Amino acid sequence: MNDRSLTTRLRGKGFVELCRIGWRLLQPYLYGLIGCGCLVPLAFLIPKRRRLIVFIGGLEGRFADNAKYQYLHFCDDRTTATTCYYLTESLELFQDLQARGLPALLYPSLASIGVLLRAQVVVVDNWTWVLRFKYHLLFWARKVQLTHGIALKKLHLDNAPEAVRAQSRRWKWIYRMQGNHPLHDLVVSTSDYTSERCFRKAYRSRSIVPLGYPRNDVLLRDPTGPDLLGADEDCLRRVKACKAAGGKIVVYAPTYRDTGGSAFKDGALDLDQLHRFCAESRILFVFKCHFDPEHKDSLSNRDWFDEYDSVKDVYPLLPLADAMISDYSSIYFDYLLLQRPVLFFCYDLAKYIAKDRALNFDYEQVAPGPKCFTQQQLQAELTKCLRQQQDDYVAGREQVRDQMFASHDDQAAVRIAAEILTRFCH
Repeated sequence: MNDRSLTTRLRGKGFVELCRIGWRLLQPYLYGLIGCGCLVPLAFLIPKRRRLIVFIGGLEGRFADNAKYQYLHFCDDRTTATTCYYLTESLELFQDLQARGLPALLYPSLASIGVLLRAQVVVVDNWTWVLRFKYHLLFWARKVQLTHGIALKKLHLDNAPEAVRAQSRRWKWIYRMQGNHPLHDLVVSTSDYTSERCFRKAYRSRSIVPLGYPRNDVLLRDPTGPDLLGADEDCLRRVKACKAAGGKIVVYAPTYRDTGGSAFKDGALDLDQLHRFCAESRILFVFKCHFDPEHKDSLSNRDWFDEYDSVKDVYPLLPLADAMISDYSSIYFDYLLLQRPVLFFCYDLAKYIAKDRALNFDYEQVAPGPKCFTQQQLQAELTKCLRQQQDDYVAGREQVRDQMFASHDDQAAVRIAAEILTRFCH
């Protein structure tokens, strides 16, 4: 970048914005100097502790998804003879885990840095685990990627913009310094089909094995006390009360859009009309998505609307749902294991594929449910499947489920634990 272009960009910027720009410019060099120059050699010199496993979930202090359930399995199964820690940057989560007697680390404390340097295996389910030098501290540990879900849409190195950027010399160097797109020793998928279609190009990996997702185990058994840690227990209580009173539960779980927007911002959903429909049909409509403040306000004081905290673990909620509404989110694949109706509110399908993200599959073939492009269609299909008990997609759901999942049981965490111990902890 020449001086003139830099000056143009900086002109009129506030102090905070200048600091952000400066950090973005200096970040690769700091990661290179501190991370690759100091921490990686240090991690090489420090002996690894046998059977020491660190689990890292997503950002925002979450205790959810595959890393959570795999960690709980190791903590519960004493026969593995492992030492396990859940690493978090949330003080609240750290204290909650400790209060329950679950081993946890608060990053970047000295204790957490010491454990990362000695860890034999790190288990993750996201790409953000590499941030803030964790990748460098764990450089010599074996890396297990549980992934965030069956990818309907292109992701990581299989997503065209990212793939193009990763080929340039500058970005390839930046990625290497920061630890983006690391080489994983094991990537976990759900079937041979998803291994090839979703993950082979998306991740750099030595091996991809279809073992299933630990988060789906809780769909097929009764949740235990630890399963509810990190869940929205207030919402769960209201949902159970509604079911006990004879109401139906519908979970609306749309995906994030790279270009912004939502069914609310885009005017595809009229919340007043939807609430009248839910009240007449005795349907508790549970929103699991990100809201702007005005949409949050629109949900309050409505008896037949509820909101599930967007950063909480949603999987204990799914077995309580009579139907799911989604669009292009991987969550609906998991819901297929329950063999209940899935409706697709895909009002922006053409725009999403053209401007947000290309898809790994033909949408018509892998979305076994009615495709609704208007609110009227959506409400009509809800009436058909919940009030009239008319379900035309049972066979279609079974076919997609069997294609996406090699196993339909609650033993994924058991299989993954055995694979980790056999491969890396013998």
